[in-house]
Amino acid sequence: MNFTSLCSFAILVLAFYSMVTTGSVSNEDNLGIDEPIDVHVIDRFDINTTPKLIIHCKSKDDDLGEHTLSSGDDFHWHFRVNFMRTTLFFCTMRWGQKVLSFDVFDAAHNRCKATLKCFWSIGEDGVYFGDGHSPNYLVYRWP
Repeated sequence: MNFTSLCSFAILVLAFYSMVTTGSVSNEDNLGIDEPIDVHVIDRFDINTTPKLIIHCKSKDDDLGEHTLSSGDDFHWHFRVNFMRTTLFFCTMRWGQKVLSFDVFDAAHNRCKATLKCFWSIGEDGVYFGDGHSPNYLVYRWP
């Protein structure tokens, strides 16, 4: 890249940053770059249910590890969407012999726009989603 191209690129980056920080770009377009996104995965199984729910969540850059949840447990984390808006977190859930994997956050198809929060509730019939404003609705059933 020559000096002129580098200067042009730097000017474009600065112009975009200025638009983002002054509000010229809507908050919806800017989602997660300035404001953190919160993701919650909540165990909604009956207290006496066995086996326990085991979850493993990660992105391309961050492995959040494997966690065994008990009834009512809320595994949660927060992050900011990357500049390219390609942030993607997915989780694999295991409940006995049943396994289910799905995206809990995808910047390209963000379900959390209204509140910057994603709530995933896991129970015997499957996985529910809510954003804190809308009611939870069944998204995935156990296979």
